[in-house]
Amino acid sequence: MTGPLYQILHFREGMLLFYALVIGFFFGYVLYRSGFYNAKKLAGVFYLYDFSVYKVIFTAIVTAGILLFVGSKVGLIDFSLLKFHKSYLISSAIGGFIFGIGFIFGGFCPGTSIIGAVKGNMDAVAFIAGLFGGIFVWDILYPYAFKGLNHLGAIEEKTLMELWGAPYLVLIVISLIIIVLTFPLASRIEKKFSNK
Repeated sequence: MTGPLYQILHFREGMLLFYALVIGFFFGYVLYRSGFYNAKKLAGVFYLYDFSVYKVIFTAIVTAGILLFVGSKVGLIDFSLLKFHKSYLISSAIGGFIFGIGFIFGGFCPGTSIIGAVKGNMDAVAFIAGLFGGIFVWDILYPYAFKGLNHLGAIEEKTLMELWGAPYLVLIVISLIIIVLTFPLASRIEKKFSNK
């Protein structure tokens, strides 16, 4: 099997929805199996008694990075075809702060709230209602209050490889080192705070 992956899988318009559904199904299954339908488990990372969110998300990022690297080496993925959106550091920091506050108080993020609602958790249903309410308010107020926040701290459309001048493999190795160093530390912190 040779050639870029998008040619092999025939990414036509009609097939894109199918691939999105398949990927979404497995993504939801992993979230469910990780226990991410439980608000207490999700919020645990903020209270230091459960680092499952950190471990699962970081493992997923590193796994995707390794698969991209291997795929590019065997000719399945062409990095030149990957699209990168422009980043706005200040806007992202403000949005991340607001997102974090919502995560702490609500116990869910938009994706995990769906898993929780499917599980039958009414707190997840309430979170989804608040989510759509927030979207509605944002949409109304955006032209008057928030429009200027969208483009603060713009940086070029570059990857970490380009920004740091580091080869892709080096970034993967650094990520693996972070896992080796931080996962055991996270487990020790969990044990210390699990009964509090």
